[in-house]
Amino acid sequence: MTLLLEALEATDKEHAELKGFESLIRAHAVESLNDFVTCDRSWLKSPAVQVVMQRTVTQLVSNRAYLLHAVLAVSAAHLAFYKPSESRSYWMASGAHFQHSIILHAERMQAKINEQDVDALFFANLIHSILAFLYSPLPLSHSQKDSLTGWIMSMRGTHLLFTMPAAVEHLSQGCWATVVEEHKTWHRQARLAAACASSSRTSNATAALLQYCNRVPGPERESYLERVQTLRMMELETATSQSIGGLASFITEAPREYILQLKAQDEVALLLLLRWCGLFSRIDQWWISRSAKSEYGRLYAHLSRNGSEEIQALLALM
Repeated sequence: MTLLLEALEATDKEHAELKGFESLIRAHAVESLNDFVTCDRSWLKSPAVQVVMQRTVTQLVSNRAYLLHAVLAVSAAHLAFYKPSESRSYWMASGAHFQHSIILHAERMQAKINEQDVDALFFANLIHSILAFLYSPLPLSHSQKDSLTGWIMSMRGTHLLFTMPAAVEHLSQGCWATVVEEHKTWHRQARLAAACASSSRTSNATAALLQYCNRVPGPERESYLERVQTLRMMELETATSQSIGGLASFITEAPREYILQLKAQDEVALLLLLRWCGLFSRIDQWWISRSAKSEYGRLYAHLSRNGSEEIQALLALM
């Protein structure tokens, strides 16, 4: 524990641009670290992910300040959720740690990635995806377009690692092997279930989306249809902690074309994102349900004000 706190102090000294955050960085640090390692409720994505995180955290944070701050950020946020009377100070500490982690993680990703860092980078990316979604409900306006895409891009950090063959091989064989295999198994089973399911099991909302997207002219049509078919696969699955990674893959593994559509605030892409938020909100884990419902409401309000008549008609079915 002493070594971890010393690492915090070293980070403060090395990054002058973060001066002024020292008191927040240290606030609740010991409690947050202890909570991360010992909390036995389901709170860190799937049980398989939580087991690996809690088992490897002490080893992997050593000399990796970006991961240490990510761990402290998510744990402080978790404590804020379960200690509402003290939530303000926990949220402030979480935000400061998150800022530290994002800056240091970006620096590390720009450098050459060696095999020894892959596990820690993957660990940090998973936590960043939690924090990005947890902090996601922000005003959506023409003057704040990045308020929508910012959290989406933060959730896609693991996607970057999976574009590197050496990183994929390492993750498939190292401490994250059970998590990688769990994710592959979920997708295989979900695709098979969707292929075998009768059309009667398709919800009215998804059926209407399929009909609408089939009428869209131009190259966007295929991108929309692929996303709707993914939503159909996901709505057939039971929403449990084991399915978090699979359901989150709607964002984490989305095609580049769809991400660009979201950045452009394309109304159909936003409607599909709204539908996903509704499905994701079914999972009762502290960082998911409330944020997903808030994001759903934010997107619903935006499309109600700015969507075409056809989009607004589809909204009534969501």
